[in-house]
Amino acid sequence: MEDRHPLRRRSRVMLPSAAPGVGGSGGDGPIRTCVGCRRVAGRDELVRHVVVDGVVVVDPGRRLPGRGSWLHPDPACLAAAVKRGGFARSQRRPADPSGLLSQR
Repeated sequence: MEDRHPLRRRSRVMLPSAAPGVGGSGGDGPIRTCVGCRRVAGRDELVRHVVVDGVVVVDPGRRLPGRGSWLHPDPACLAAAVKRGGFARSQRRPADPSGLLSQR
């Protein structure tokens, strides 16, 4: 790697979510970010949602195809995700969360 600029160094900063013992899951499982509150948590603490025909639906078995959005099972997180457009941003396409609002 001699072609690298001599003044540039690779940063080896460990993000808080990647630090051992941080993030809610104890480092045992995958780490996800809630689309509502943007807090980092273990996959076990969040509920996966996917977009089916333009509508956001809950994926309790975590097996539906497509990109997943992760959300705490908290009405405040759902309200924040809807207000900020978190589902559409995480899915990278239009997503209508109105079905979720009527379920809760």
